[in-house]
Parts: sequence; structure tokens; C-alpha cells
Amino acid sequence: MQLLRALTCVAFVLTIGFAVLAVAPAHSLAHPPNETAHGVDAETFATLWSGDIDRTNATHNHTGTDESAIETLAAQTDIPFNEPPAAVEQWNRRDVREFPAGDGQSAIHPPGAELTHGRTIVDAGTSIFAVHPSTRAHLSPEENPHYVAPEGTILTTTDYRIRTPRGEHTTDRRVSWQLLEHGYNVTDVRIDGTRTGIHDAGRIQTLPYSLAGYPGDEHTLTVATSVNVTFRKHVEWCRSYDNSSDCTEWANTTTYPTENLTVKDSIDVVEYSLEVVGQYARYPDGDLGLVAYKRDPWLGYSLPGVQVNGVWRFYSARDERWDRLVRHAADGTETMHSPVHPLEVHAYPAVTESTVSPRSTMTILDASGGSMDAPSLPENVNVDVLEAPYTATYRLATRVSTTASYTDVTGHGLVRGETATLEPDRFSETPLRRSELSLAIENTTNGSVTVRARLRDAETGEPIHTAERDGVLIIDGHRVDTGPNGSARVTVSQSSGAFTDRFEPGAWWLSHPGYVGDSDSAVVGGTALSLGAAASQLLVPVSLFLVAVFLVDRITGWHVWPPWRGL
Repeated sequence: MQLLRALTCVAFVLTIGFAVLAVAPAHSLAHPPNETAHGVDAETFATLWSGDIDRTNATHNHTGTDESAIETLAAQTDIPFNEPPAAVEQWNRRDVREFPAGDGQSAIHPPGAELTHGRTIVDAGTSIFAVHPSTRAHLSPEENPHYVAPEGTILTTTDYRIRTPRGEHTTDRRVSWQLLEHGYNVTDVRIDGTRTGIHDAGRIQTLPYSLAGYPGDEHTLTVATSVNVTFRKHVEWCRSYDNSSDCTEWANTTTYPTENLTVKDSIDVVEYSLEVVGQYARYPDGDLGLVAYKRDPWLGYSLPGVQVNGVWRFYSARDERWDRLVRHAADGTETMHSPVHPLEVHAYPAVTESTVSPRSTMTILDASGGSMDAPSLPENVNVDVLEAPYTATYRLATRVSTTASYTDVTGHGLVRGETATLEPDRFSETPLRRSELSLAIENTTNGSVTVRARLRDAETGEPIHTAERDGVLIIDGHRVDTGPNGSARVTVSQSSGAFTDRFEPGAWWLSHPGYVGDSDSAVVGGTALSLGAAASQLLVPVSLFLVAVFLVDRITGWHVWPPWRGL
């Protein structure tokens, strides 16, 4: 029985081994680079390959030395970024140079490349390798725009092969062909079909583009490259014959036929321009209030030493369309592993709410936008993407303990390098003032009390009419509005001798001017005895509340103590 079990185990292992060998050739055509290169340090290199197959036996890096903690982690999972990684562009600019050189006898392209065939130039095509800077944003299952900066570069590869015409040789006519020269002529970049400029062409190119002046956000970038070839064609024919029909005199002519072929590739993109508008205010205690809006998803903004981010995070992964290359030759085609692996930056919603750093100096007042269904990420990308619908943070409102101005704020986009300072003509100031609330007892009966509240602007003395603005009074738990004269009356049951009133002003950016809240209290009768009784009734709950706030502040570091901070 033990022998049978052993033989069964051996058979199972052999079966698995053959299965691995059977799939190994296919898988070997689709793996990321196995060595650090192109000036990217080992730790950064390890974090760039989300979507690859993770391993659990990581002990050495690609240089053969012991792995760092980051390298070990990146080998076992995928590591997100808080901002678009700059190393992606550095990698691609150098990696495209590794594209195999054509020799005119064969042409190399990624699978699916649109190829053009002429009479003597065949299997010709150009392919867009990458666009920089750019980010593929996973907004929802249906929306995955390819955001690009208003100005950037396009990396391309182009190749072709030459089919030399066959010669002729008969008794009275001889034709021979000689390839004299071939190469790339010119390249032009087109935006939405309009040519923007002509450049010297080459097998590998870095081409500038600019979307300035083109209406709309959605565009098509096209690269068109012309390829030319020149031959020497020598033709001889018999001019006269003898009686035996043998040629006695030959004539000849030499011409130089040429062919020019244009090949092109296009990519659909969405222009990403970070233009931020909004409002700002200065709190009475000196804090800065800021509300910033962006109609497209954006990362957030920062002040010196302070950062607020929305729900977005980033990862880098190779463009799998370049995992293989196809070689075209006169005797057929073959598929081979690609030595080039262009990288792309991806943005995805990773957290349910905006985050600030440090929490002790910044508070998020509001983070709002459109509701979106969570996207699904490509297979093997191992990052924590949201699974439930989320709110895209198009508007961020914060309160910051700083003496800096709103002009010191820098907005950050989803595309690398797309930042924006807050321009004065795009931000309006909202006055933010103190409110002054007073509470008085007007009438008492055996079972009820009539309470009157008066709400004023502490700076101007003008009444605050809450019925016409965002904000509300809460008197002894009852929500009431003040009238045009800033006062409100409410009759409540006389359950205690003391009453409290507070003004909750709502969002300052929704009204003009904005206010900070205030509170007041009143005691029925106003005697020392009643005041002491009311104080004793309030002492216990207030003390418990203050102790709770103090403990939460010390445990979390939220900087909420004292609770009257900023009023």
C-alpha cells in the first residue's frame, strides 16, 4: 500500500511538471523584465510592475544581492503610489531604444499593428509606444479615459521590409534591379486630423505635441511616417538580329524607380488640464478656509507642510500589447518574446473618503462629487480598489491652521506634472464672521416655558435671518429659524430649570457672509438657588463630555482639544 501511494505521488508530480512545461513557452512570452535597467534604482524598479505574477520565495533581487524590504514586498504583492510615479517616463524613454532594429529584409511590429503594403515596400507600420505624461483613469466599469497633459511627447516605433522586384532574362530582353537606398523620410503629428508639424523620421522617435487651440477635451493623436525606397533598374533589349535570330546589337536604358509609402497609428486621449476654482475665507481665529472645485477627478491640493488627497491612488503596469513582437519576412512570420516593455500609469479609487496629513493642522469640512460605480481592475493587479459605489471628489473643503494665503496652495492632478496654483481671479473671498447669540426666558407657566433667542452679526450688529440662509438654531433640542429681525420664540415643556441654545451656521461657502457658530444658556427664575441647581444638573454631563473629548484627542491625535478651538 505504501508503495502504491508513493507511485501515485510520483505520477502526480510528473503530471504537474509536464503541465508546467507545456505552458511555460506561452507564459515566457508575457513576463516583465528580469533585471533593473534604464537608470531606475532597484527599489523603484520593483514597484513598477503591478499585474505581474507575484511570488512568495523572494530573497534576492535582480542584481543577485539580498532584497530590500520594498523589493520583497513588491515581489509578493503590488504597491500603490500616492502620486503618478516619474520613473515610468524615464523607463519608457530608454526602453524604446531596445526595440529590435530592422534590416530591410524583415519587419518587426507588435501584434495587431496596422500594416501597409506597397509594390516594393511591404509590412510597413508605425506604432505608438507611449504618450507622456499620461494616466489611464479607472473611474467606473465603463469609463476608463486616457488622460494626457496639454503638452507632451509621443514615443513611436516604425519598421518595414523591402521586396526587390524580380529580374528578367530572355533571348531578347534582360532586366535587372538593384536596391540603392531606403529609409525614413518625414513624420508628422496630427491632432484630430490636422497636421501640426513635420519632423525628420526615424525607426524610433520622440515627437512633441500640443493640444492648445484645439476645441474640446477628447482628441485623437496620430503619427504618420513616410518610408521611401530607390532602385536602379537596368533594361537591355535586342535592337537587331542576324539571319540565325541571334542578337547582334543591344540597346539599354537605366532608370531609378522610387516608392514612397506613408504609415500611421492613432490613439484616443482626453486632455487633462488642471484648472481649479473656488472660495476662500479667513476664520476669526486666523485659520484658512478653502473650497476648491475641479470638474474632472483630481488628486487634491497642498499648502506648505499640509496635504489633502481625494480617493485616488496610482499603480504602474506594463502595456501587455507589447509582450510579444511579430517578425515578418519573405518566408513567413514568427512570434517572439519582446525585449521592450512600455509602462503605463493607472489611477483608481482606493479609499472611501479624502485624507489629510497631518491631521493636527487640517480638517476636511466637505468632500463631494458625483456618485460612481466602482471599477474593476485588470487581472493580476493586486491593489485594494473600492468595490462599492464611491463619491468622486470634485470638491474639497478644508480648514487649515496656517498663516499662509490661498495663493500658497498648489493643486495636484491625476497626470504627472499637472499642478496649478490658485489664481486670484478664479477664487472669490467669502467674509467669515463671528455670530452673537443671546437667550432669554420670556414667560413661564406651571408646565411650559417661552424662550426667546436673538442672533446677530458680532461685527456689524445686523440681525441674522436663518430662514433665508444655510444654518439653524437649536433651542432645547428644537430646530427653529430666526425671522428678519434675527429673533425666534419657542415654547417648550419645563423639564428643567436651564435651557441651552446654539447656532449651527452650516457651510460658510454656501452663504454670504459666512458665520462661525455661537451658543448661550438661560435659567428659569435666574435666582442663585435655581442657578446652582441648573449648574449641578449640567455639571455631570458636561464633565463627562469634556473628559471623553480629551481622551479621544490624546488617543487619535485629531487635535480637537479644546472643543471650543477656532470659535
